[in-house]
Amino acid sequence: MRALVRLLFVLATLCGVTGCDSYRYETYVAELDGALEGVTTKARGRAIVLVSRRGDRAEIALSVSGVESSITGSYVRQAPRGQTGRSVYTLWEPGQGAFDNDSAILRVWERSGGPGVAAFDDAMLRELRAGNLYVNVLSRARPSGEVRGQLLPE
Repeated sequence: MRALVRLLFVLATLCGVTGCDSYRYETYVAELDGALEGVTTKARGRAIVLVSRRGDRAEIALSVSGVESSITGSYVRQAPRGQTGRSVYTLWEPGQGAFDNDSAILRVWERSGGPGVAAFDDAMLRELRAGNLYVNVLSRARPSGEVRGQLLPE
């Protein structure tokens, strides 16, 4: 519950920083669970992606609950529902600050990309709009994936 409250706070802060009143977003949501990872888990999560009006950046908030072992990574991956895809953006890896059942994360995926990171460009925006991007969270107990959710339009 605390993670959800923090996620809402992060989104409210984000709106204050970017001026939601004058800045329209496309919104995508992923409800994460173990079903698409093929595991039975009590863990759940939610990712919210806000794409800027110009389509040149994506602001991603992610929260989880019920993860019983330490989180070892979280990524945006490219593949249709039910398929395994390549990592196109790292949401979190150890050493990047807190991310657990009590601490949500917020990331900004830019058009510029970077070393080992796909740019959030027109091609990636088309993949998002087509439903071909998903978020997954890895844990020590489930290194191939604890929870996963496809990013879909809100």
